[in-house]
This record gives sequence, C-alpha cells and structure tokens, in this order.
Amino acid sequence: ASFPHVKEVYQKYRSDKFEILGISIDEDKKAWLKELDKQQLPWPQVLDTKKIYISEFAVTGVPTIYLISPEGKILMKEMGFDKKGNGKIEQKLKELFVK
Repeated sequence: ASFPHVKEVYQKYRSDKFEILGISIDEDKKAWLKELDKQQLPWPQVLDTKKIYISEFAVTGVPTIYLISPEGKILMKEMGFDKKGNGKIEQKLKELFVK
C-alpha cells in the first residue's frame, strides 16, 4: 500500500545524495519477483534470505524505514508510513532537501 506514495517521494528527492534501497522480507522468492514485476519500483531491490532484518535491524513490522547518512550512520527509524507526507522521516527529508 505504501509503494505509490514512496514512488512520489523517490521522484521528488532522487539525486546523488538520496537513494532508496528496498529490502524485502518475503519468504517466497518467486512471488516476490512477480510482485516486483507488477509494482515496477524504480529503486534497487534485494531479498533478505538470511533474515538480518531481525538480527541486525530489529524490524518488527513493515514497512520499516531507515534514514541513513552518506557516512552510513542511521539517523532515524520509522515504522509505517503516512500517505499525506507527515511522517518523521519525510519531514526530515523536507528539512534536508527543500531550501
């Protein structure tokens, strides 16, 4: 459900300073690939077959979004999304990119 809005965010901020990486937790690779074909997401996608989303990132729900600095530091974590663009991370993106 979040993909249409995330596509809008991606188009708005996509640059050499902003990229999205989709990490799927799907367990059925064939179904995941079928959904990727259907969704036509413009950002890179990977499938987490080792379940590091649990051990390394403590993801307890989807979508979970991380804002990571160019230096690799996790700046923010947010679970869920706001279709109206009022989520914490989207507000931070406005602060960083809209001047």
